[in-house]
Amino acid sequence: MKPLVKAHQLVLVVVHDHFDLDYTCQEDVRTVVETMMTARRTHYNRMHAYFKKFPSKEAALLKPHPDTTKKSGRSYAIYSPAKHLWTAVKPPPSSTLTTQSSDLQHQLAKARDEIEAMRAAREKDLQEFAKKQAEMEATLRDYREEQRVEQEHIRLEQESA
Repeated sequence: MKPLVKAHQLVLVVVHDHFDLDYTCQEDVRTVVETMMTARRTHYNRMHAYFKKFPSKEAALLKPHPDTTKKSGRSYAIYSPAKHLWTAVKPPPSSTLTTQSSDLQHQLAKARDEIEAMRAAREKDLQEFAKKQAEMEATLRDYREEQRVEQEHIRLEQESA
């Protein structure tokens, strides 16, 4: 009786994923660094959003959950070491903000005008340069043509002599 030989097939499946990175390739290194920086920024933003809810570091350490029963409006405060008290500072009135905004818009319009003037001057310079270059090329062609005619004339004189 012959022994029965069974053939087993081994199937090898190779999966290529995003994590098969070559750290000598600049693109892969950039991908890894960008991913790490995104994670870092996300963590930083979440952490600061959480700790911003507490009035101080001590409050955050003593009581891990912020007191949400207080009013949610923001107050700006400056500590005065001479008086040892907190005084509220009000934000500037909206008229000041409007004035600042209009000043910024005026500066922006002025900068745009300056940029446009610089572009126009550059375009004019480029046109003058192109005109001079065309004149120089025409002069060079004329000179070469004169040289060719003169050489041809000299050659004909030498042949006839």
